[in-house]
Amino acid sequence: MLKNSKFLFLLVGLGLFAGACNKPALIHLAQEGTIYMPQAYSTNGSLSLLLVDTAQQVTFGAAYGGLEYAPKNIEVSFIVDTADIAAYNTANGTSYLPLPPSSYTISSLTDTIRAGQTSSNAQTLSILTSSLNFNAQYILPIKLVSASSGTINSSLQTTWFTINQLNNIYAGSYTTNGTRYNYNADGSYAGSDTITDTRVLTTMAYDSCSINTIANLGAYNGTVFYVRVNSDNTLEFSGYLQDVTGSPIANEPGKTSTYDPATGIWNVHYMYTNTNGTYRYMDEVWTPQ
Repeated sequence: MLKNSKFLFLLVGLGLFAGACNKPALIHLAQEGTIYMPQAYSTNGSLSLLLVDTAQQVTFGAAYGGLEYAPKNIEVSFIVDTADIAAYNTANGTSYLPLPPSSYTISSLTDTIRAGQTSSNAQTLSILTSSLNFNAQYILPIKLVSASSGTINSSLQTTWFTINQLNNIYAGSYTTNGTRYNYNADGSYAGSDTITDTRVLTTMAYDSCSINTIANLGAYNGTVFYVRVNSDNTLEFSGYLQDVTGSPIANEPGKTSTYDPATGIWNVHYMYTNTNGTYRYMDEVWTPQ
C-alpha cells in the first residue's frame, strides 16, 4: 500500500513539473503599442447629418493598440489632409467635394494618450450644414501624423469623414387626410371632396421642401408645390398648378398652417386658383409614416 502511495505521488509530481515546463507564453498581439484612429475603421467615418441651421458634432481621437495600456504619455497630432481627396475619389469611384472650411471647426488637432489609458480625449468636429449644397457629397480627411511613442498604424491613420446625403428634418412620407372645398369664380360654394393621399416631401433647403402631390389630384401634370417652414413653425406655400403661373398655389386666407416639431404633424391650409377663375381651399393633416 505504501509503495502504491509513493508511486502515485511521483506521478502527480511529474505531472506538475511537466505542466510548469509547458506554461504558455504571455499573449502579445501584432498591433501591440501601435497608434491609430478608431474612427478610421470600416464605415465609422460615414456621417448621418441633417440639413439644419445649427452645428452638429462628431468626435475623433487616437488609441493605443493591443491588450496593454500606454506605458507613458503619448503626444499625438493630426492634420486636415485634403491633398489625397482626388486619389481617394479615383480609387473608390466617388466624386466627393472637399468640405468647405467655412462649414466646420475643430476643437484641437493635438491630443494625449495618457499613461495607463488606451485612448486620447475626444476632439470635436462641429459641422454647420445649412450652407452646404444638399445635392452634393462631401469629404473631410483627418490624418494622424505623429505620435511621440509607438508606431502609427498606416492602415488606420486617416479618417475619411463623408457626407453622402443631406436631408432636412421635414423630408419624408406623410399620410394625408383632409377636405377640398370648391368655389366658383363668383365665390359661390360648389361642394367638397375628401382627400386621402401620401405626400412625399423632398429637401430643397434646410427650411424648405418640394411636395410630390397636391389636394386629391395626385402628381398633377407638372404642378410644382413647395412649402417653407418659418422660424415660428408657421408655413408658407407656393408653386403653380400644372406649372402655369396663372394658377398659383398660396396660403388659404384667414387660416394659419403649422408644423409641430414635437410630433412631426402638419396642419395645413392652402389654395390654388384655376385659369378660369374657380378656386379650391384645402384643409389637411399630414402625419409622419
